[in-house]
Amino acid sequence: MPMGEMKYVLWPVAMVAVVFIVWYFWGSKGTPHGQPPLASLTTKNFEKFTGDFNAASGELRLVLLFSPT
Repeated sequence: MPMGEMKYVLWPVAMVAVVFIVWYFWGSKGTPHGQPPLASLTTKNFEKFTGDFNAASGELRLVLLFSPT
């Protein structure tokens, strides 16, 4: 396939990938049944987070931190 024709194939593939990534990170905010909703950690709710985290010491715990930078 010549390079000129290749860009006409790659642009739609790239656009679909971008749309999927945006939907995955910002459009799918739901959680499974029985799981608490997702929350943003702030200074106002940090004490509640610490208490909930420490209360679940016998269970598997996972914390994901995402930074905008």
